[in-house]
Amino acid sequence: MPNPEAYFVEGYSYNTVILEGEISSDILDSFKTKEEIVSATYLLKYNGSQSAYTNEFIVKLKDGTSFARLKELADKTTCRIGKEDEFVKNQYMLYISNASELDAIQTANMFYETGLFEFAEPNLIDLAVENSSDTYFTSQWGLKKTAYNEVDINIEPAWVVTKGSPNIRIAVIDSGVDLTHPDLQGNLLAGYDATGLGTGGGPYYDEVWNGLVQVTKGDSHGTAVAGIIAALQNSEGISGVAPFGKSQSHGSAGCKPYRAECCGYPR
Repeated sequence: MPNPEAYFVEGYSYNTVILEGEISSDILDSFKTKEEIVSATYLLKYNGSQSAYTNEFIVKLKDGTSFARLKELADKTTCRIGKEDEFVKNQYMLYISNASELDAIQTANMFYETGLFEFAEPNLIDLAVENSSDTYFTSQWGLKKTAYNEVDINIEPAWVVTKGSPNIRIAVIDSGVDLTHPDLQGNLLAGYDATGLGTGGGPYYDEVWNGLVQVTKGDSHGTAVAGIIAALQNSEGISGVAPFGKSQSHGSAGCKPYRAECCGYPR
């Protein structure tokens, strides 16, 4: 059996691990025996969205159904009754024991079919999927590669947690960055040029001699690096790893003393 690929999704009160691959019912049952695991179920996918159902389901008693009748059913199915909903009278959350052979959907159906409840439904966790509409995102195999496992950084689940922060300044100490590039401009902070050539962190397009280093015309390495870090999600070009982050070009022209100066500049 292929090794399943795992990634984490952190929610309101849940830490969810999603395993993608061939997962047998025996493996699923083995997870339920572990003390640190609250529930283990299959993932529900529909129309591009995905949801996880937990060991919880919600019921609302019909008028005339007593709490005692609810407790009788809960005891019979090894369920624990939570507190009544603060705003909806006679609505309760129930928790299924991992020892139960039934999952939340099956148990909720069983409760509903008694005719004692207005509704009974599993408590689903909607797991957001973040992707990109940028033109070349599907070609960025380092971010997402569907054909082979473990050759990408699995960026989409990471984007659910964060896409970066404008409060974090990322220095690109390189050959300068194209300050007018449409896929970068919105995420570039004012740059710095350690060579004294006055580029403001822009690239060195002309061959110059500054006493220490010869700069090759048209070196675009710094622009490519900045794009990998923080290219905008704007339906064109590529996607950056941290599209909500801010990068700052520090031009060093490949010279070690200039690089050292650039390292001191952001402080």
